[in-house]
Amino acid sequence: MFIYPVLACVLLLTGKGKQQHDQALPCLWGAVRYGDNVEDEWFIVWLLLELTKQLPGISVRVWDDDGDFLLIEAAYTLPRWLKPETATNRVWLRAGGVHVIPQPSAKSPGLPPYPTIRDAIDILQSGRLATHQPRIGAAIQARLAGYPQKAWQQMQRVTTWLPRCLALLLREDPQMVSPAVNAFMTRQRREVQAAAKQSNFPTTNMATTLVTVNHCMYAQLHQVDFNPPSNWPQPAADWLGGNSARQAKAISMGAKIATGMEIMCLRLGLTGTTAAAMADQQQQQQQQQASEKNDQPGAIAAQQPVVPTAA
Repeated sequence: MFIYPVLACVLLLTGKGKQQHDQALPCLWGAVRYGDNVEDEWFIVWLLLELTKQLPGISVRVWDDDGDFLLIEAAYTLPRWLKPETATNRVWLRAGGVHVIPQPSAKSPGLPPYPTIRDAIDILQSGRLATHQPRIGAAIQARLAGYPQKAWQQMQRVTTWLPRCLALLLREDPQMVSPAVNAFMTRQRREVQAAAKQSNFPTTNMATTLVTVNHCMYAQLHQVDFNPPSNWPQPAADWLGGNSARQAKAISMGAKIATGMEIMCLRLGLTGTTAAAMADQQQQQQQQQASEKNDQPGAIAAQQPVVPTAA
């Protein structure tokens, strides 16, 4: 059994009018498995904060396996009473800032000691209490410094030696590399033995391919010693300019990604050449669409898909 760190969020879509207390609050809810890359979690927080700036009427709550991780980041700025046991439904993102529902006090004795989501939204929407917390917000903004450019800076392209059908699949859906890396990092010995058959992505036709990964995925793949299957094809001696170090790295990275994809397919119950057939079918559809376009009067002949090759 594999445990994945998860970030969850709920977006409450509230209007400016009076809430109908006999109706459920309209909301959007989502969860993201960010794995070992905690920066993905903070990038999502940045996106949600930006969303609250564009849509001031929404309120957003985020949490992960550690609970209200925003409070952990801003621990030195919190009021003494705000602790994990008292923070339920109190911490919100709204209008580009961090808001905290206050506890009952002499000035506001009617506040709920344990607010529900409905209580929190009513308080935030009414604006009758000072819920905005600039100091907490400043601590969160310090953690988010550099986004969104920081998200792009964490990406890199890696030269790999992959089965051509897998190269085409990753070109059409680059994000597939993420679950492939995760499957490889959580591999079991029996899964590696089954994946060595390359039944889903046969190695009869190989290609040099640039694969986009983030720094975390690259570090995970790079640090693992892994010998490609014995039947893994070897490129020509002058491949990549004959640079043996680059060749070894590209072969190793490709074998790890391909093994991860095979393991992922096996876990999904895809056997034989199911995945390869899907990639081939996708390529045939593209070729058919290009052919139909070329049959039109005045159409220019379309080029066949070409797998990107490293310089």
